[in-house]
Amino acid sequence: MKFSLRSALCVAVVAVSAAVVAGRSHSHPHRASKFVSLIEDLLLSQGGTGLPLPPANSPVIPTLFDFSVAAPKHNVTAPLPPLTLPAQFPWQAPDITVQSRSPCPMLNTLANHGMLPRDGKNISADMFADALKWNLNVQWDFWWVIAQTAISVVKPGASAIDLHDLAFHNGIQHDAALTRNDKGQGRYFTRVNETLVKQLTMMNKGDDISFLEMARLRRLREAQSNAWNVNYTLPGQQDNSVATNKWFLSLDQAAIPLLVLSDNVPGLQQNTMTVPVDRLETFFLYERLPYENGWTPSQYELSWWQTFAGIKELALLYTQGPDDVVSPIGLELDMPGPPYNPNPDY
Repeated sequence: MKFSLRSALCVAVVAVSAAVVAGRSHSHPHRASKFVSLIEDLLLSQGGTGLPLPPANSPVIPTLFDFSVAAPKHNVTAPLPPLTLPAQFPWQAPDITVQSRSPCPMLNTLANHGMLPRDGKNISADMFADALKWNLNVQWDFWWVIAQTAISVVKPGASAIDLHDLAFHNGIQHDAALTRNDKGQGRYFTRVNETLVKQLTMMNKGDDISFLEMARLRRLREAQSNAWNVNYTLPGQQDNSVATNKWFLSLDQAAIPLLVLSDNVPGLQQNTMTVPVDRLETFFLYERLPYENGWTPSQYELSWWQTFAGIKELALLYTQGPDDVVSPIGLELDMPGPPYNPNPDY
């Protein structure tokens, strides 16, 4: 009985999150947001494991729990990902005249390798979770819930989406992304901006990137978007809800590459959480798995707990400052930004 209640509550979180984030709870948005938070509190009372929040005067990390119970199956296993790129998954640059791509470099990368459909179309939560599990060795049920929620957010009622559907603003896509222009900055907001990738890779003067550099880059990108985009928004920073807190989502998208692209610590089920810049460049700039740069997929499953613990660590570093972060490649806040991006939208 306890399990069924938790499952029902998790499904409710997914459903209401979709309505709130997609802006379809127009009549009572605050009431809907409070309802999501209430459901999350109920989940915790049913035995969910929470992580402590940052200080009250800082942006808020929502109460985090194992919502994988809402997935249709659990303990999904797969063969360990191979240590070299399988021959059936060669990287191919996308033909954007006929293929769909998203603002998410990881999903684009999987499609560019054929681990997701190369056309980027009609992809279900099962297909997203399978590709992530088989090729990156992450926890299937956790990522299934994330994928299903994303589908519900950008295309309510659909069982599958095209990758470009994820460009829905303030659904999954948001301002102050690490390597993308804001939507309010005109064209080309779904494509990687090469100058912003260079900024990322130089955050530690060309040395490996850790949570510290990513936390400072988050502060820098928010300052840049605030200066360069008159319509800048990163809503919900004080919301204790994964449905509406886009600051939390931005931390998620900064932490995940450090978890997935870093090396396993020998003899331990944990990763170094630092990534050489050549791997990050291959991943962010070309949207290609960086086998050529010495990367191998994790040989143990990367769990929901590690994902949230990484976000929590990045959040702590973010709240510790410094408040002002200088661009390592000289992008000034008073310049007419953002940097020119010649790449057309997906």
